[in-house]
Amino acid sequence: MSLMDIHSSSPWGRALLCLVWALCGACDDKSTPQASLMYDINGPQGIVRVAGPWLVRVGVPEGIDPSVLSLGVQYSDVNEERPAELPSSGEESGAGELLTLPLLTTGRPDTLLVLIPAPELEVELNYALYRGEDRLSAIYSFRELPPRDHQSLEASPPQCEVYIESPDPKLPVTSALDQAPQSGIQLSFSARAFPVRDGALDISGGGSLMGVATFEWLEAGEQRSTSAGTIATISGGLARTAPFTTPLGEQKLLVTAYTVRWGRCESVNLYSSL
Repeated sequence: MSLMDIHSSSPWGRALLCLVWALCGACDDKSTPQASLMYDINGPQGIVRVAGPWLVRVGVPEGIDPSVLSLGVQYSDVNEERPAELPSSGEESGAGELLTLPLLTTGRPDTLLVLIPAPELEVELNYALYRGEDRLSAIYSFRELPPRDHQSLEASPPQCEVYIESPDPKLPVTSALDQAPQSGIQLSFSARAFPVRDGALDISGGGSLMGVATFEWLEAGEQRSTSAGTIATISGGLARTAPFTTPLGEQKLLVTAYTVRWGRCESVNLYSSL
């Protein structure tokens, strides 16, 4: 008896046929894309009590080109319902424009990472995985609580420690280190992150750490960023940036590590450029 015979014989047969088609993609429900079965999105959901940015881990099938994927993020008013569909890139809706974020490669071919930037106001964040304008995953939603009152949060023990590995902050940065033809001194920075377990630094555990790190210049004497920052993937505990410009004179470099398993940590490093 063929599948079509089963389909025509009874309601149970039709249900069985649809199940078989679903497994092979023929009964794809457009509200839950078939491709979502191939991607694993692991990021914030529901109520989040950690201030952004937020790390999202994306599991991908073997052989996928990361450049064709992006994370679409939309900020919406906390009183609005989660959208049934996010808009296409650049398209505006009542909840605002869709922000498209590129995914970063890691030391594993099946894992990509991306940071969702923190909004300035209290909003709900909705995000999904895209290939071009095609949505590949369900829409995930979360909200930060409290929005910006960090003083009310109880201090949590550090989950990791991050250190600048090169260049040496004790030595002035000179044009001899310049790695690019642009004006100013361009060089790459590298940092290493280690997990903290039970209040103790685990040097041996750094080799397996994964995540991302941001490198941002701070205003002299103030703890605020003066640059958009450079982002790098942490692979095996090590993050190495692409070359970026160092300011002249004395400055502070803020390195923040967002690790998949061990949370977030940061370090401020003093530099001087000649």
